[in-house]
Amino acid sequence: MSWQFVVSMPRPRELTVVERNPENLYVERAQALGVHVLIGDVLDTNVLRKVNLHAARHLVTFSGNDGTNVELAIKARNYMSTDPTSLQLRVHLHINDTRISAQLEEYAKFFDDSSAASIDFFGVHDLNARILMHEYPPERFAEVFGQDEVPIALYEFGRLAEQVLLEALGNCHFANQSEVHFTIIDSGENRAQARLMQESSNLTSICKIDYVEMALNAQEFSTLSESLLQSVTEHVV
Repeated sequence: MSWQFVVSMPRPRELTVVERNPENLYVERAQALGVHVLIGDVLDTNVLRKVNLHAARHLVTFSGNDGTNVELAIKARNYMSTDPTSLQLRVHLHINDTRISAQLEEYAKFFDDSSAASIDFFGVHDLNARILMHEYPPERFAEVFGQDEVPIALYEFGRLAEQVLLEALGNCHFANQSEVHFTIIDSGENRAQARLMQESSNLTSICKIDYVEMALNAQEFSTLSESLLQSVTEHVV
């Protein structure tokens, strides 16, 4: 994710990247683009000093661990407050689990002092789900096939699939008052998570969820019923 962020920037030479692993293959590739790369632990205050964080406008966290990202955001805010001449830093805190960001948004102490640094949340899975629903609205496919409800099949129920489900629930409201019908096809490893979604009264009262445990390969896929495949208007793999 951080590499995609780097290559999407119009002026990569304005970036400074902190990477803990000196063997990371992206280090040389980033340097070839003119990106400044510092090898070290970003939670180390000395590293924050070396990257001249006091002069930075933005800090984007991509550690891959929600807890580490939150810790870094707090440490960066505290570091910025030690110098009254610092520019105000905006921390873009990446969160894999949107439930964590929702809880933190209700935790007033987390946002008490924004004078040195403001903190906002984003999630790649959340953004991807939003783009998917915007570019491929499932109700259009349902209308083409003359269906009264909107069936969506989700293959392998991980974090991205969960976000697609939540995004669809938030946006798919239909004139005929029909509920979105989800079929979750999962290899079984994430069955507990799928069951949790099924058992949630908040979800089952506003949508239909069916669960099919199946290994995701061509041979097993051929065993899916013809009626299921023909009824689904959008398949999300």
